[in-house]
Amino acid sequence: CEAREKHFKKTKVFHMGASEMIVLVPVLLFFLESFVVPMHILEKEVASFRAFALILALVKAGKFGRDIYRTAANLLELFGHHAERFTEAYPDSNQLPKGHWGFHLALQLLRDGMIIDCFTGERINGILKRNAAAVDNTRSFERSILQRFLSDRLHALKDTWVFDDALEKPCEEAPGLAR
Repeated sequence: CEAREKHFKKTKVFHMGASEMIVLVPVLLFFLESFVVPMHILEKEVASFRAFALILALVKAGKFGRDIYRTAANLLELFGHHAERFTEAYPDSNQLPKGHWGFHLALQLLRDGMIIDCFTGERINGILKRNAAAVDNTRSFERSILQRFLSDRLHALKDTWVFDDALEKPCEEAPGLAR
């Protein structure tokens, strides 16, 4: 992305999103295990990263609903393990709220049979807000919103595109996006 490239050139700091991180974790772990560990440096940082890599593998398994009970138990244990290793490696850094959110993944996996992405939940939250914007009746506000939301979702199920593996309804070809 051009904006990230400019930011990196200006600050010499590279920020990556979750998608880039998931792809790079095996490469970084290989580098750490092959070159950093034998030098006996950054031992606490490597331990924190190892725990993080294991969490990502379990989250991937959870997204596919694989071995739910063992995955949930391991997730809960590994989030605690990673929190401890992170605190040891970076005592002056605060852990992010998403770290706390991770402790709830195990229960969500057991409840739903798979880990549901935040992005999906945020899209649905946007749909819910869109339906709420038109409701003025405060006596039955929640009920009115839920009725509109349910009606909207049932109407969406009439189109077969909702069962496609895509984020949005295809409307036209966009060859410029396929770079």
